[in-house]
Order: sequence, then C-alpha cells, then structure tokens
Amino acid sequence: MSTESHDSIATDPEKIDHLLTNAQYDLLKKIVQLGLPAFGALYAGLAKIWGFPNGDAVVGSIALLTVFLGVILGFSSRSYSNSTSKLDGQLVVDTSDEKKDVYRFELKQPLQELAPGQELTIKVQPPT
Repeated sequence: MSTESHDSIATDPEKIDHLLTNAQYDLLKKIVQLGLPAFGALYAGLAKIWGFPNGDAVVGSIALLTVFLGVILGFSSRSYSNSTSKLDGQLVVDTSDEKKDVYRFELKQPLQELAPGQELTIKVQPPT
C-alpha cells in the first residue's frame, strides 16, 4: 500500500485548488451566519432605543455585506467540492493484466497516522 501522493491529489500548499482554506471558510461562515446578523440586530435595536445615528444605513450595509460574504462562501464551497483537496487518497485500478485486476490504495498521509474509525474520502482512478 503506497502512502505517496498521486499527481491528481493536491498536497502542496502552493497547488491548493480551492478558494479558501478550511480555517478561513469556517471563520467566515461563523461571521456570516452568526456575527453579522447578531451585530445588525443589536445595532438596529440600540439605534431605535438610544437614537444611534443612521440605523437604517448601518443595518442595510451589514445586510449587504452578509449577502456578499455568503456569495463568497458559496463560491468557496463549490470550488472545494470540485477540488481534490477534500480527498484523503485514491484507489488506482490497473486492468492491464487480463488474468487479474490490481487495486492500489494511495493515501495522502501514512496509514499509521489515521485515527481509529476515521472516515476517508477517496477517488477511484479509471482503469489503466
């Protein structure tokens, strides 16, 4: 069983084939889903109660920023789904021998580094 990466699996940080890293995506998602709406609601309420300036303009701007960042998240999610970054390895199928097919499982990380019960996402390479 090979633990070397195959050319089609991006492991080099300079060859990342998606828009945001996992950490960037997770942070931006929390900001868009929780932070900005909460801040917008807070400012709207305080503007009404305490007379903060430009309540409608501030809350409208927050709403527009939330929508814009949500679109960025959507693009990032789509680019990640279409990338090889989500893959933990691949199953390479070799059908060149008429008597038997050979299957080779290649992982991005050494087998001993996998946690017990860890789920893997693999891509089946077409037969050669």
